[in-house]
Amino acid sequence: MNRSPLVFILILNYNGRATLLDCLRSVFHLDYPLFRVVVIDNASTDDSFEQARKTYPKAHFIRNSENVGFARGINVGIRFALDQRAEYIWLVNPDTKVPADSLQQLVPVLEKHANVGMASPLITYPKSSSVWFGGGKISWLRMRATHIPPRSLDTPFETGFLSGCAPLIKTSVFRIVGLFDERFFLYYEDVDLSYRAKKLGFSIIVHPRVSIEHSEESTGNPDKTYWLVRSGLFFFKKNTWLIGQPFFWLAFGLRRLWNTFRLKRLKNTKSTSILSVRDAFRDFWKYGY
Repeated sequence: MNRSPLVFILILNYNGRATLLDCLRSVFHLDYPLFRVVVIDNASTDDSFEQARKTYPKAHFIRNSENVGFARGINVGIRFALDQRAEYIWLVNPDTKVPADSLQQLVPVLEKHANVGMASPLITYPKSSSVWFGGGKISWLRMRATHIPPRSLDTPFETGFLSGCAPLIKTSVFRIVGLFDERFFLYYEDVDLSYRAKKLGFSIIVHPRVSIEHSEESTGNPDKTYWLVRSGLFFFKKNTWLIGQPFFWLAFGLRRLWNTFRLKRLKNTKSTSILSVRDAFRDFWKYGY
């Protein structure tokens, strides 16, 4: 690689006091020669944004006026990067740590293959070889997008979708496919972008020789199940072909009926998971998204 393309690293923060500084520390230790760092903040109520701005003044900082969700929040940074003539955009979750050589290894893979638009490293749990994301599969029959084990630990391979945790994306993907669909508040916006990119001819791959740590702070989010279910319903409603729409609504009805049955069976349940599923189905039916 004779010339290093300009990479913008975008980190969307929301109350990331526990992890953001560690993430930034790892990012600023990258050995890649040409990158910029942008922190976009979704109106955090802790002092994570102020701490980051004070500790890493070399980064660009953008603050949204409210928590606008992942898609709208990160799109603010993507538009900024495109205006600054970025050639690649690396989305990095604030609860990750990236090895110094990770970007140096990811960029050449995309440079080498003109048809590959997006690449993700292998994503593992902290201080562990256990894989959190090694590939993605969209199951239209089950109406779910799931993480699957990596097909290889050596050679880059194509996959069904990439997690939004750490994908490196050519800016041509955004210019041709468009940005994240801002109707998704949380979850499935990454599946949707991957699906749209593949439909327009881009390959998306996992590069298993590059590995980053992800502490997955979202497990503590009480609304996680709600948004996973509601966003999943929206993704499959949006992308199911017209001929498959009757099946979508049949599956929707059966799943909602099953959830109602479980609630009646567990009359005094305090299971937040079941209640979240109920609320997600109700709100999707009522508002669409």
